[in-house]
Amino acid sequence: MTALYVVLALLALIFILLILRVGVVLEYSDEGFLLELIVGPFSKRLHPSDDEKKEPKREKKPPKAPEKPAPEKKGGAMSGFQEIWAFIKKIILRLRRKFRMDELILHVIAAGEDPVKVALSYGGVSAAVGMIIPVLEQNFNIKKRDIKSDFSFELKEPSIFFRAKLTMAVWQVIYVGLPAIRDYISLKRKKEGGKEEKYGQASYRRPHGSNPAQHP
Repeated sequence: MTALYVVLALLALIFILLILRVGVVLEYSDEGFLLELIVGPFSKRLHPSDDEKKEPKREKKPPKAPEKPAPEKKGGAMSGFQEIWAFIKKIILRLRRKFRMDELILHVIAAGEDPVKVALSYGGVSAAVGMIIPVLEQNFNIKKRDIKSDFSFELKEPSIFFRAKLTMAVWQVIYVGLPAIRDYISLKRKKEGGKEEKYGQASYRRPHGSNPAQHP
C-alpha cells in the first residue's frame, strides 16, 4: 500500500511540474527596460542584472518604522520606448503562437504645457497604441488587458508604461522543444557525416610523379 502512495505522489508531482508555467515579463517604465524570467511563482531579473542594481554597502542603521508600499511605476519617455520597441517586438514575434499573453498593461499619456501641443501629442500617443496593439492581438491570446490613455499639462513630453507577461506550460515547452532538439541533433550528425566522407576522399592522393597505370 505504501508503494502505491509513493507512486501516486510521484505522479501528482510530475503533473504539477508539467502544468507549471514558465515565461518572461517585458516592461518599460520611467526606470527603463526590464526583462524577467518567470518559473511558476518565482521570477529572476535578467535585465538590468542584479549587479547593476547593487549599491555600495552602508553602515547599519537602527530599524525604522515599516515603510509605505513602493509607489506604482510611472511611464517612461515615449522617445525612449520607440528606441526599445524594435527589440521588444523581436522577442514577441519569436514567441508568437507558442506563448500565451497572461497580462498586457499599456498606459500612455499625452503631455505638454500648451493645449495645442497636448492635442498633437495625443495624436502621437494614438499612433503608438495603433502600432503596438495590432502586433500583439495578431500573435497572442491576451487573457488580461489594461489599456488607458490620458493627458497631462505637467509632463513635458508624452510617456508610456508597457508591461507584457508571456507564459507557457512546461509540457508545452517539452512538446515544442524535444522535436527541435531532435532535428538539431539529426542535422549535426548529417554535417559531421558529410565532413568525414569529404575528409576520407581527400586522404587518398596519388604520389607525385607516379604513373597512373602503376597505381590503379
